[in-house]
Amino acid sequence: MNILFITNYLKKYGIGHLKRCNKLAKKITKNNKIFFLVDKIDKNLSKLIIKNSTVLVKKDIFNSSDKIIKILKKLKNPVVVID
Repeated sequence: MNILFITNYLKKYGIGHLKRCNKLAKKITKNNKIFFLVDKIDKNLSKLIIKNSTVLVKKDIFNSSDKIIKILKKLKNPVVVID
């Protein structure tokens, strides 16, 4: 099953969002593919998320429902967690 975490991530704000999602992802990795959808990326992001997960970065993603719907279709209607 595909599981998509949609969350903000910036050093100034959002790290708590990412940590909560990451903690949950660690618990549900068995037999699941984990994806993180964020609007910005920096060099620390790959250190913060679980191994074998995929980071999808789309600028201004939170302002475009059409882009989110495209991603959902591409991932074949994943379970979505929004934080």
